[in-house]
Amino acid sequence: MKRIGLLTIPYRPQRGPLFKPAVLNRVASIFFGPRISGIIRMKEVELEVWELHIPLENESLYHLDPQHKEQCRQKLAALCRKLGIKSLGVSRVLRPGIMDSLAVEGRRGDCFIIALALLRLEEMLEFVRARRVILVSDQELAYTLAVEISERLKLPVFLQTANPRQHEPTVLRMLQRYGLALSLALLNPAGWKDDDIVFILDEKYRDLIRQAGVGETVLLPPLPPVDLTDSSRGHAPELEKRLKEQGLNPALHHLAPLMEAYLLDGEDTGLQIINHLEAGGGRVWDYFLDKVRDGHYNTIKGFEREILR
Repeated sequence: MKRIGLLTIPYRPQRGPLFKPAVLNRVASIFFGPRISGIIRMKEVELEVWELHIPLENESLYHLDPQHKEQCRQKLAALCRKLGIKSLGVSRVLRPGIMDSLAVEGRRGDCFIIALALLRLEEMLEFVRARRVILVSDQELAYTLAVEISERLKLPVFLQTANPRQHEPTVLRMLQRYGLALSLALLNPAGWKDDDIVFILDEKYRDLIRQAGVGETVLLPPLPPVDLTDSSRGHAPELEKRLKEQGLNPALHHLAPLMEAYLLDGEDTGLQIINHLEAGGGRVWDYFLDKVRDGHYNTIKGFEREILR
């Protein structure tokens, strides 16, 4: 079995006197260092995942002083060496800024999500003719996804957000560097058409659309928006079931970095990382297309995944 690591942290805020910065920095090295949380075996893809856990959530990690952050990094690196882990996935629950401050090197799954979005899009285009692709996101990965869609499929891409102006400098650089005219617009589900394919990448926008009652008061296109937010599930039910049975939340915030670390296996593929993920995925991608059984739960036929519900 191939062996990788997955770094996880708690989801919920930590309260109480122990987590006040002054106290936390006194006891962090004693009680809150990285540790082995468990071993997850995925026989479907011949993978052994060692879950490495830091029992501090983002806010607590933020308040650690530089000395304790360095100790945390060193202990994590030592664990990886001891276990022979060359490829480490990092839970998307861990915010990028916190990850950088800890100097943790690992895969957060951005490139896997891009590859998964391209897989979904190509799958959809077998059934429908799309006029445009709409990306609902403020994340940088949306720019890379837009470039891939434009270059491969020659479809116009629109980026819809709550604040289009903040993206203008990046969109201008993309035009200069790639010749990609990415259209910016205010988030407007009411303006989505029957021949639009929509990807929602950010939790806040999915929640905003839900709260606004979109799908009830506003009709959505025949194809439901594809939910690729961190807490989304249903992308590879058989693999997700295996993770859940062994105590790991199978949402995309764990599944994406886990799969990216597995497929890359510590290799430095440079700018070709997405192509490498796609080409090297082999049987793994079959689980996301449901080719390993007779169902078709992730495709246009039925669209049985729960999206925006």
